[in-house]
Amino acid sequence: MAPQVSSNVYLRRIHNSVLAMDWLLKPVIPRASWPKVTFKTKRAITADEHRRIMEREKNLERHAFCLYLANSQSRHQGGAYQAIAGWQGAGA
Repeated sequence: MAPQVSSNVYLRRIHNSVLAMDWLLKPVIPRASWPKVTFKTKRAITADEHRRIMEREKNLERHAFCLYLANSQSRHQGGAYQAIAGWQGAGA
């Protein structure tokens, strides 16, 4: 298995720091030999994936947190906590 992007990035940072502090006299790996850093594309979860996660989550506190995150990332603000049975808001 090839090293992950984060491994390459952090090893490169450590290597460069060590060189900058003169702890190494010359590079262990020449600059041109470092693997190219390529990040994967990022995506949000789909509505169907979100629905399946929420159906599976039985812990009320985690369920509320998931709803809070969903509301904070959507254009439709508010009302998430009141949707949970038995939730008493800060003003109640």
